[in-house]
Amino acid sequence: MVVHWDGKVLPDLIGKIIVERIAVLVSYSGESKFLGAPKLISATGENIATAVFDTLSKWNILDRVEGISFDTTSTNTGPMNGACAQLQRMLGRNLLTLPCRHHILEIYLRSVFDLHFKVTQAPEVSIFERFAKAWPNIDTSAFKSGLDCEDIKSHISDGICNDIKQFCHSQLQKNFCSC
Repeated sequence: MVVHWDGKVLPDLIGKIIVERIAVLVSYSGESKFLGAPKLISATGENIATAVFDTLSKWNILDRVEGISFDTTSTNTGPMNGACAQLQRMLGRNLLTLPCRHHILEIYLRSVFDLHFKVTQAPEVSIFERFAKAWPNIDTSAFKSGLDCEDIKSHISDGICNDIKQFCHSQLQKNFCSC
């Protein structure tokens, strides 16, 4: 089971103030479940880790978490005070860390666009604006995971999937320097 979290600044449910919330969800066997969105006093690594830990505890799934997925901000990735390090200390074990590729790939994507398209200082990128306008006409119910594609599936056996899981579990048992 992988726990995912991401912070958002949102209007409070009561009143008109703005609050920081952390959305917490888990994924397992191709399914996702939203667990909650607790309020944070401030978005520090400690507060994020505590909110995630408490949410997992309420659902009684602390012992089932094997991995964590998060954005790559320093509040999450700091080696001592980041939410990832603190959550692993709270759980008393290492977890497979899965930094969100969306956030990492934004940097590469921006570089590719700057190289191949007219550089603009505008926050909008025209190709993405066209995609957003076309979104209502896209059949999102027809989305399939790559593993549902027979061509891809034919190249990935159950044995390979099990080998990858076993490798990940064995790596979590090792002590690595996080310097």
